[in-house]
Amino acid sequence: MVKNKKALILLLVLLASFNHPAYSRDRSIKYMPANHEVEMVSRDYLAGEKAVAEIDCSRCSGLFRLAKKCNDCLDLKELCPNCCLTATLPRVIKCSVDDTSADYVCTEAPFKIKDCPQTECDYTTSDNDCVNCGSRGNDDETQCHTLKCSKGLVLSGSPYGLQNRGCPDEFSAELAPAGCSGCAITGIGKNRVWTCPKTPSCTPNSRPSFQPCSETFGPSRCDDLPSFYEVTAIGASYEYKLNSAFKTCINTCTTYADNYEECKDRVECCKHAVCETGYKANCTDSGCAKRIAVKPACYEATAGQCARLNQNAQKCLEGGTNECFVEIDRNMYYDFVARTGEAYNIIWQINTTPLREAKNDENAKFYTMVKVVDPASNTIVYYSSNLHQKSLNAAFSIYGTTLISKGTFSPGKSYQIRVYYFMNDDEDTSYEVEITRMSLIVTRVRE
Repeated sequence: MVKNKKALILLLVLLASFNHPAYSRDRSIKYMPANHEVEMVSRDYLAGEKAVAEIDCSRCSGLFRLAKKCNDCLDLKELCPNCCLTATLPRVIKCSVDDTSADYVCTEAPFKIKDCPQTECDYTTSDNDCVNCGSRGNDDETQCHTLKCSKGLVLSGSPYGLQNRGCPDEFSAELAPAGCSGCAITGIGKNRVWTCPKTPSCTPNSRPSFQPCSETFGPSRCDDLPSFYEVTAIGASYEYKLNSAFKTCINTCTTYADNYEECKDRVECCKHAVCETGYKANCTDSGCAKRIAVKPACYEATAGQCARLNQNAQKCLEGGTNECFVEIDRNMYYDFVARTGEAYNIIWQINTTPLREAKNDENAKFYTMVKVVDPASNTIVYYSSNLHQKSLNAAFSIYGTTLISKGTFSPGKSYQIRVYYFMNDDEDTSYEVEITRMSLIVTRVRE
């Protein structure tokens, strides 16, 4: 610890010549110039020599934790406002699988567009007509149009392509037996009958020419059946009818694909109506997941409530005997003997580096103050300064100051000025602050 003493001596200049015509003969000096004395004690610390940790104070830590939880709620509500959640208990994310206001539990897509290009629709910039919808002539082209919603409900269109194009088309020529030619066709759709001349390539084991998409999910493949037709030999021809297994597979695949699209459209339109301007504009999946899983009580938290909790925690630190504060260094202090008519200006300077920065945590703060104590017992406090606070978001320097008026201390009595800190015990994160330099600068002014 280094102690420097600077004495400011002001010279008293008496204006003599009482007989000078510009001054009255009875003129006198009513105030003597004040005496100023500046002293400093300081200490430098090697890297890793001095670090201070969080303090668990039974008097105030509980209030700080309540304030932090409230402030954390406000942060989460920025990522996930109340309008992103259902109003009924238990609150869940709107339009999610947990939202029971409608069926939002969607299956996997039956086909992947990259492996099943006929399920994708491209649009022109002028009229949104479907440009590359495949060869299935019976499909309704309006399915390719942009999804239109009204008050959370689907009006028309779909942004999820045409998944049912990956299923066998009951009206297409692809259901005819491959290798057969010159067939007579009767009936329509799945009830068609193909009567084809017998040839080496047209046999009872012929398969349809339908080629399934390579990547499918769920009941979407119809090419792995043991057989596809009911085959009857009629003279020089074979009669082919779709068997019940193949018909069922076509129906199941189409229904699965349509249900998938309808569900995804239902979710999309539901999200369009969330928070008036849409889910994407106001909500984040990660923020809402945290609100549901970690902070269910955040629904009722308001900025006003958090401000009051912050004020209560601050008042707790400022009130009482400041028992939450701990001395930074017991070997770094300024001692003095009070003199009559003496006032004091105290500056404490601290250079610090947070060993763990509190990114985006406004509740993580480092508080400091000075106390004037009895040298024989630090528990006897004669004066406590106001609090100085800094955020732990980055490296910082502390420059605190306090003014003590004359008459506060007893002349001839010894006192010590010491520096104290408080850093609340965070339940989620452990913070430490490294001290690299600390100084006390005391200006003593005596009239």
